Amino acid sequence: MVDVIAPTDPVPETRITTSSLPSTSNTPRFAETPIVPSTTDQSPWTILTILPPSGDMPHIRSDVVKKVLVKLERSAIGKWQSGDIVELPIPQTGQTVSVKIDTVTVLPSGNKSIIGHRNGAEGNDFIMTIGTGSIFATIGTDDGIFNLSGNEDYAWVVSSRQLKRNLDPDIPDFRVLEPAKE
Repeated sequence: MVDVIAPTDPVPETRITTSSLPSTSNTPRFAETPIVPSTTDQSPWTILTILPPSGDMPHIRSDVVKKVLVKLERSAIGKWQSGDIVELPIPQTGQTVSVKIDTVTVLPSGNKSIIGHRNGAEGNDFIMTIGTGSIFATIGTDDGIFNLSGNEDYAWVVSSRQLKRNLDPDIPDFRVLEPAKE
């Protein structure tokens, strides 16, 4: 069984905005962080209310729960520059994280690395790597670390705690190949 957070009734795709987020009156919205308006005008992803064909979805372990599939807005992400302030929606908490982009680097491989920090905070709370057919990000929040992992069009947003569930650190997650015999 795959546990995906998505409505069961088909409805059109919805863009998440601060005003469309569920009430979080019991959870502070990073009260210690001054709220600065976003310098970008487009959300980096939208929450899907209808799942695409399974062949289009990025891979994720079947035992990972509380994951949310999003549609990537690569054109918006591709415009990010150092100094931009971007709003990253975290569907599981109903909050957005305001991130200031520190560096955008194109690597020799052609991949792009984007590093930033929560607006008003210290440290690298945000790291994203974008490849031709993949995207990975780590997003630090007051509710823990969330990961974004996907392909060209879609990505899963999931809590790091959920990714670690059911993993046995004593079992290697790699293989060592025997040297070729001559």
